[in-house]
Amino acid sequence: MRDGEGEIYVSRAPRFYVGQPGRKMGLALKDVVWQNIFSTSETDVEKLEDTIFGKSLAFLDLAGRVRETESMSREADREDFHSILDEYGLTPYQARVLSENTSDQIPMPPASGANIVVRQSAIEGRGLFAQVRANPGDTLAPARILGKRTPAGRFANHSRHPNAQFVERNGDAYLVATRPIAPFCSETVPGEEITVDYRQVLSLAGRLI
Repeated sequence: MRDGEGEIYVSRAPRFYVGQPGRKMGLALKDVVWQNIFSTSETDVEKLEDTIFGKSLAFLDLAGRVRETESMSREADREDFHSILDEYGLTPYQARVLSENTSDQIPMPPASGANIVVRQSAIEGRGLFAQVRANPGDTLAPARILGKRTPAGRFANHSRHPNAQFVERNGDAYLVATRPIAPFCSETVPGEEITVDYRQVLSLAGRLI
């Protein structure tokens, strides 16, 4: 590592230190777990990344091309979403109003949101991504508690071939993986978005009312 005076030194674990503003560089000589802790009240991951990390033009260009390619591959999911609206007699505007209604939304309960993060989606707006690898049957997060939607219930996007579903437990709904889901790593290795089949979700919601 290089200190504030420009000197290079070897640091041995375990090690804690308070860094000063500016770019840091380190070369791992062995496998290492490195954790940065920042003091902030911001909870939006993407805003935090924009504030904390300096991303090169090459990185931003690659990330943009990755998002564009993923967006094109999701066109069939968007078309199927509009088919669902037709089946239920809803317009896109009505669906958006229902989705964005804050009167039936609650924050994620403490310690329940560590598995997921809300980020920009290639399907529509913002979506859910796993922060840890999920296997079939794993509970990702509560989606609906006492009739109120958590971020998992608010931001799960539709797919024709979903990797998760909502499961009823004691009158509440939980988001559960139905097949392996790769965790989110970075904008250029975004992992797989957590998706559900809105037909299954609406059917379950009708039974829980």
